[in-house]
Amino acid sequence: MSEEKDVRKKLIRIKAVENLVGTYKSELNTGEGIFFALCGPNVEETDKSIKCRLQISKFVSCREQLTETPRVALNKLPDTYLINSNKHTVDMDKYRLLLGVSGNKDLNTSKQKIFSGKRALNLLEKAAGWAPSVITTVKHEDYTNDHVWLLTGDSRWMKAPQMISLSSLILRISFRFGPLQVESLDALLNQFDTLAKIPKDTRTLDHTYIGTIRKHIIPLMKNVEKVFSGDPIQYFPNETKTGWNGYGGIDTLIKCGTGNEKLHARLKKYVFNKLSST
Repeated sequence: MSEEKDVRKKLIRIKAVENLVGTYKSELNTGEGIFFALCGPNVEETDKSIKCRLQISKFVSCREQLTETPRVALNKLPDTYLINSNKHTVDMDKYRLLLGVSGNKDLNTSKQKIFSGKRALNLLEKAAGWAPSVITTVKHEDYTNDHVWLLTGDSRWMKAPQMISLSSLILRISFRFGPLQVESLDALLNQFDTLAKIPKDTRTLDHTYIGTIRKHIIPLMKNVEKVFSGDPIQYFPNETKTGWNGYGGIDTLIKCGTGNEKLHARLKKYVFNKLSST
């Protein structure tokens, strides 16, 4: 067996759960950006006795839809196109994030961008005292013509929708505007500053989002368990007075626009008041 075949054999295998792959498969094949999905905690053996970790949510390009997935699963909401909550749930003990890119994109370029995003997360995780996320190329049983990676990270990324929103924002920024400058934490934060000051005629919503949150990322990560104290399900509510769309994002949190006043009070106490000392 050649070395190349041996490496391929050892790749983590991913398999989508039944009825998950639909229209989004073709969209991934032709999409311009990065797609996100969640893997569950369990693995399954194929008919060839190969162990595969299960992809339990749809690939989506929208971060809001990504944060919606745990809410549907945890509250056992009616079956949607995101996840079948009657059969599957999310892993709250590990952040298991699939990253998908169309096979029409150059592999090396995509890999450089995505791995710089992972390195950016590592710099922030180290500054916050977290365990570092790891990333690996995977062999997907269904998306055979696309490029797919699995990011496995600290459970605190699953603490609240805003933390999922934060991590996926950084990864998307890296894919859209990167590779990021990740030689050091200072270089990364300086690039966030640069992105935030992009002229209005060329700026995107992602430029606006990073501008809002960039100075609060590390203080939030250092104090995440104080800010999002208690049972995580309260941050993925079944029903909310303000509704869900637009209220689970990191930008909305920093603007204190989630509708959760107790959460805002803790944010102001543990993050905003600590900004000057970080």
